[in-house]
Amino acid sequence: MKPIIAILLASITIAAQCQTSTNDFRIVDGKLYNIQRSTNWVQLVPASGVTMTLVRKTPEGDWGFSYEISAIGFVSYGIIKNLPGVHSEREEIKVCRAMRVGRKEKSGEEIMLYDYGTPNVKGKP
Repeated sequence: MKPIIAILLASITIAAQCQTSTNDFRIVDGKLYNIQRSTNWVQLVPASGVTMTLVRKTPEGDWGFSYEISAIGFVSYGIIKNLPGVHSEREEIKVCRAMRVGRKEKSGEEIMLYDYGTPNVKGKP
């Protein structure tokens, strides 16, 4: 009887670890992604000593941001689409998981493009 209980408990534990939340799914360019499991998604601000600050809103409504690693004096810039909520310039973003969707060059510097994605809402294609 004990082996059966152990197997049952192990299967419950594994099932609990594999469950995903509806918040784990976002849509980018009409495709649905699991943001926790897809390798296309990256964690912006992954470590201490890194800050991501919103710089300004683009004419398209996307946010330009600076990404700084203070310990080595590294600063990079990017643009993120579909960032939810109301934000202001010079606001620091603590953690953001977004999909890398491209890059462009501006003033001789390469700028990474990210998309936060839109929520997966039931009943909408």
